[in-house]
Amino acid sequence: MARHRRRRERRDHPEQRGQRAEKRETREEAKRREAFEAERVSLVKRRRFIGALAFLPLIGNLGCAIGITPACAVPTEWWLAIFAALFGSYLGITLRLFLDRRRFARESATGRSS
Repeated sequence: MARHRRRRERRDHPEQRGQRAEKRETREEAKRREAFEAERVSLVKRRRFIGALAFLPLIGNLGCAIGITPACAVPTEWWLAIFAALFGSYLGITLRLFLDRRRFARESATGRSS
């Protein structure tokens, strides 16, 4: 019995419990930061792709203006609608990146994890 009691006293020592909790919190913070960075990199790549894709309708509309006949097969309103949709997606991703970064910074400052 005495052996169990000594083991329990060593295990329940408050200093060890505090160290374990600190290690766990730092690991959780590191995992949360890694997940945030991975999501951010993915969104930046997607935003870059959509930004590049948004130039196609503009080039098509310009091609019709300078006399490239196949580009004139698509009405100008369609070119502009496609550009508006792509540009809206670009702005939406940019806004999401901005708000996510602010939320992450605020949660890190308060020490709260999601």
